Amino acid sequence: MGMAAASASVSSFSSSSKPAKTLSTVPRLVSKVRGGNDSPASIVPQPLMKAPADAYKTVLALGVKKACQPASKILLLGVMAGLQVGIGAAMAVATLGGVPLMQEQNPALAKLLFGIAGLPCSLLMVMATGAELFTGNTAVVGTAFFEGKISLQQLLKSWSCSYAGNLIGGGLLALLCNYAGVFSQAAGTFTAVADAKAALPFGVAVARGIICNWLVCTAVWVSTAAADLVSKAVATLMIITIFASLGFEHSIANMFVGPFGAMQKTSRTGFVAFFVKNLVQRSPFSSFVSLVNSLRFFSQSTALPFPLRSFRTSSHLNRRVSPITLRDPTQVPVTIGNILGGSFLMAGMQHLAFGGRDKTSATTTPVNKRE
Repeated sequence: MGMAAASASVSSFSSSSKPAKTLSTVPRLVSKVRGGNDSPASIVPQPLMKAPADAYKTVLALGVKKACQPASKILLLGVMAGLQVGIGAAMAVATLGGVPLMQEQNPALAKLLFGIAGLPCSLLMVMATGAELFTGNTAVVGTAFFEGKISLQQLLKSWSCSYAGNLIGGGLLALLCNYAGVFSQAAGTFTAVADAKAALPFGVAVARGIICNWLVCTAVWVSTAAADLVSKAVATLMIITIFASLGFEHSIANMFVGPFGAMQKTSRTGFVAFFVKNLVQRSPFSSFVSLVNSLRFFSQSTALPFPLRSFRTSSHLNRRVSPITLRDPTQVPVTIGNILGGSFLMAGMQHLAFGGRDKTSATTTPVNKRE
């Protein structure tokens, strides 16, 4: 009986050890795929963060890939990004509206809460889902253009289609949120934020747009260099919180905040008419048309024109709309600032530092390796 029990015990132990043996072969398979031997020491550790030169090459490859996509796909993914950024902006403004006492007693903390809530999560969603965000594309696709990997036509296709898609997504979300009435308690805050943005002078809006997208593209750059979702989330949280808390201007977030804030002054039953008369005919669609005209003329001239005479501001439904002047606030100066910040302060400087065959082909050492 004792021998039989011992034999049964040995048999059960050997059978239970089979799964462990199967699992132990996983590192060996990984090692063989990488060309190593069977020893665990031969397994190459994955870096948590790429070195700057390696990150530049990754962004460059991503920019080429984005620019080579069909226009219809960029537009579709742009709509997705517009929805994602819009919902983050909605969360941020609604959170700010829920702490009026904090705004009075501790405005700095209220701004910090505004920066943390919503917008960092929006960029994380964009990065994780492969959506096309215009502000990020100014740096990512701009890098491919500076390296001569894509043409000017491909650059403008990426920028214009992603911008149009972002516009559709932001406007669609504004319509849905307005009709759903989920932010009715924070309607006054949305209106106040939209009016404050509309009161910005042209030059101030450009400057705030430059700084904003320099930070946004820095977050995109660091997230692209990060290897896992947690690292990407930490990068976006820390960097996006800076721009949102300090009040810099993001053209895509404004595509939701501006129209939705203006919609709060109209009846819910008239939201379709509001969209047609204000969002499509006047703002920010006209901003997009003006931007495309500017870029088209810029490619044929040495001076950047501002075809703004036919452009109309995004006034409220019952407010008279007058022709824009250079002093009037619009979506155009913020968009121009976003382009300058992303394409020159981020992509341009990275190109000067790490661009070219000699610099990007150098051997780099990954940092923060997993043990």
